[in-house]
Amino acid sequence: MGRRLELSTVAVLIIHAIYLLVMYPKLPATVPMHLDFSGTADAFGPKASLWGLWWTSVGLYVLFWTVAFIPVKYWNLPFELDKEKTKPLLLEMIASFKLFTALLFAMLTLLFVRTATLGVPSGLSLALIVISLILPSVIVVTYLARVSAQASKP
Repeated sequence: MGRRLELSTVAVLIIHAIYLLVMYPKLPATVPMHLDFSGTADAFGPKASLWGLWWTSVGLYVLFWTVAFIPVKYWNLPFELDKEKTKPLLLEMIASFKLFTALLFAMLTLLFVRTATLGVPSGLSLALIVISLILPSVIVVTYLARVSAQASKP
């Protein structure tokens, strides 16, 4: 599962970059960089700032990747467990967060590009808000439940 998550994350990062390369010439000089809750653009920046979203996504991927190499004995978890026994599950949780952050920044880019090119907010903004608030909670609760269940096994 972890390998599939890693490959999916790398694929999202590559597709995100290709999408920016294809759409970049079609974008106006100024693009939306923030949307309010109704999906209306309320802050603008140069189109080159969209690459900042991609670089942030790559930077977070690298950060999560390096966290996976920290020995588990230094990990601060909310309960006591056999960290070596549950390490594969914890690494899978980190891989899930890598995929989530890559998808989140790709969706932000898609949202800003669509708003810049179509001139209207898209229904994607509400979906983005819901996903960005709910999905991390679901990931954490699911993995912590699995980790605690695995830790309680003899």
